[in-house]
Amino acid sequence: MEPPKNLTLDQAEEWQSRLAARVNPRADAAAFAPGRTVAVLRFDPVERRGRVRARGAVVRWSTREVLERAAVEWKATDLFPFVPGLEGFREAPILRAVLGQFKTAPDVLMVDGAGIAHRRRFGVACHLGVAVDKPSFGVSTLCDYGTWETPPPGLDGAHVFVKDAGGEPLGVALRAVAYTDPLFVSPGHRAGVLPAIDVAMALIEGRSAPDPFWVLAPAEKKRRTSSRPRAAPTSKKRGKKT
Repeated sequence: MEPPKNLTLDQAEEWQSRLAARVNPRADAAAFAPGRTVAVLRFDPVERRGRVRARGAVVRWSTREVLERAAVEWKATDLFPFVPGLEGFREAPILRAVLGQFKTAPDVLMVDGAGIAHRRRFGVACHLGVAVDKPSFGVSTLCDYGTWETPPPGLDGAHVFVKDAGGEPLGVALRAVAYTDPLFVSPGHRAGVLPAIDVAMALIEGRSAPDPFWVLAPAEKKRRTSSRPRAAPTSKKRGKKT
C-alpha cells in the first residue's frame, strides 16, 4: 500500500493514519543479533542550489565496520513540502532511494528522526520501516512529543522513558555519553526500544560525542570531537504536548 504522489495535506494525514495502522510493535529479535547490519540514514534538509541530499551507510553494528556508503540528491521541488508531523512523506522516499543504492541488504534501519515518539505515533522511522517492511527505529537530538525526566548526568547509557499523556512509553531519553545532552530513541516498525539502544550505544562506544551518525562522514572528512565534558543540565526537561 503506497500513497500516491502529489497528496494534499488532508490526504497525507489520511494516508498517515492508514500506514500507522501497519506498524508492527513486536521486535524482530533476530535482526538485532550481534553480527547483523544496520543502515544508518539521514536526510539533510538544507537546500543547495535547489537540491537536497540524503546519506546512508551500512554498518556491522557490533564491530562498527562500515561496509558501504551511499548518497542521493533530488530536486527540492520533487519532495513533499515540509509540514510538522508529516515529515515522513518528505523524507522517506529519498531515504528509500538511498537504500536502493546499497549492495548489502541491511537487517535494521536507524533513521535520524522520530519513531513512535511522534504526535501521530508515526515518525519518519515508522514511515520508512513500514514502506520496506524492515525493523526500524529513530534517533534524534530533539523530541517534540511526550514528557520525560532528566537522565542521570554522569553515567554512559543512562536513560529514562519518554511517555505520552497517559503514561505509555514511546521511547527513551538516552544519555549516551556522560555529561552530554541526551538523544531520543524510539521504536519504529518491528523494533523494541532496548535493542535500539544497544545498536545506538554500540555505534557511539569509545567516542566523546554522542553521535551514532558519525559513520555517514567519509573517512577523510571526519571531524575530531572534543573530549571535554559539558556541564549536565539540572532542570527537568519536558517535550511539547500536542
